Amino acid sequence: MRLRCVAVVAAVPLYSPVTSLPAQDPIRVVRHAPVDTARSGDVITVSFDRPVVGSLDRTPDPSRIVRIQPSTPARIQWRDPTTLRIIPDQPLTPGGHYRVTVSNELTAIDGGRLEAPYEFTLLTRGPRLLLTVPTLYPQYASSLTPNGTLQLVYSAPVDSTAFARSARIEITEGAGANDARSRT
Repeated sequence: MRLRCVAVVAAVPLYSPVTSLPAQDPIRVVRHAPVDTARSGDVITVSFDRPVVGSLDRTPDPSRIVRIQPSTPARIQWRDPTTLRIIPDQPLTPGGHYRVTVSNELTAIDGGRLEAPYEFTLLTRGPRLLLTVPTLYPQYASSLTPNGTLQLVYSAPVDSTAFARSARIEITEGAGANDARSRT
């Protein structure tokens, strides 16, 4: 019995420097959160239009592609294959402006890249007035001390120079809070 060898040859184009691979669609950021105003303890997220990383345990270091100005220590990690999460080590400064940049050196698993760096700005809410001592409600108008001391308690440190330029309290002698309000 004779065996015959038959060779099957398929035509397969070889890659050469002259042959180019098909261009990938650029990846796009579909949203970032918070949008423009953040609370000091917010986590910042950036979401892409498709998976950027394949496996969360084998991903490129995202801290190499994200920059925050002014420099803010933060953990930068992938929440899922399409979303970056930025967790500041300390609460953001109230009343601060932060510029977040995602580098266009980021390459998705399908080879797509951002066309340009993605940048956005966040403003953090300023300090909020929590309470006054004594309380400044009309029913307590007579509780002001003779020396005029008034304590204001805020949710975060206040820029005293800006506060001095913008704050003003007027107390009309002899007029109760209810009388003053009814005249306005």
